[in-house]
Amino acid sequence: MTMKNFSKSIPAAIITCIILIFCTGYFLFIYQKSIKQVHTIGVLPTVAFHDVIFRNCKVAMLDMDYKEDENIKFIYYGSLGNEPEKIKPIVDDMIASKVDIIFAMGTKMTHLVKALTDGTNIPIVFTSENPLEAGIVDNLLRPGGNLTGIYTEPSDERRFELLTQIFPNIKKIYIPFDPTDKASIRARTDINHIIPQLKIEPIFCELHNNDEVNAALTAIPEGVEAIFLIPDTLVGNQRRKDFIQVALNLKIPISSQGIPEVETDALLAYGPDLKEAGMQMARITSQIIKGVSPGDLPCEKAHSLIGINLKFANTIGITIPENILMQVDYLIR
Repeated sequence: MTMKNFSKSIPAAIITCIILIFCTGYFLFIYQKSIKQVHTIGVLPTVAFHDVIFRNCKVAMLDMDYKEDENIKFIYYGSLGNEPEKIKPIVDDMIASKVDIIFAMGTKMTHLVKALTDGTNIPIVFTSENPLEAGIVDNLLRPGGNLTGIYTEPSDERRFELLTQIFPNIKKIYIPFDPTDKASIRARTDINHIIPQLKIEPIFCELHNNDEVNAALTAIPEGVEAIFLIPDTLVGNQRRKDFIQVALNLKIPISSQGIPEVETDALLAYGPDLKEAGMQMARITSQIIKGVSPGDLPCEKAHSLIGINLKFANTIGITIPENILMQVDYLIR
């Protein structure tokens, strides 16, 4: 190469270096911006145990090096129930605020949020009963659209069976429920499937609103030996504590759906591991933040646990058989 050609190549090399430096700087800037972007998550729990799942999810996300108010932000309203007139303005505000993800916690809540966000493409991470059976998704492995989440398999048949194993001499079990709730319909079907094998006399009590619940709390049928709560919104969730208190007053066992109920004085529960469910929710959410489409993420099943409260047992003067205690995952002493 002659000196003349060499001297001509210097400006071209300098220009090339400048372009490379500029491009490198630009992409580093974009990368850093994506890391520092605050991802806003709207949280819509239906009942108290959803709050527990959310708290566990939040802890898991912080353990993944997400930092609250730096690259993650939660808009949390507390337990909301299932009243559309109460939830709609909150979801509308989330849409207007352009949240990045919505946690729809509960089967009814998921249906409602899914309808209210239709056309927005806001990702939804839900918790629900089996979403295939509930009509939330058409495929558990590839739910499609803008939603995915975690779900629990029906556990009422197994929980009812456990209650009768602990108390083999029980004949009359009181089962209050809201007949308009899909969870009640499914649970009652499951229970009716196993009742003939157990020779139990179920006393089903239909309750449609809080006034009817209030009346039922003071008129438990004579001879009832246990109370079994179905996981509907009205009775099994919103008024659960009232029935637990009635069971304590009557000194009879009561079975509820989730581990938190065992912590707050129900005798027996069989339901999802809420810590694990929170971790599953965090993992799914993190993948969505990183750009994976919710519809491509399989719905994940939450593992269920058996919980027993020995304090409750002692209070009402009963002994839990050793063979049952050996099956228990969560024991309150």
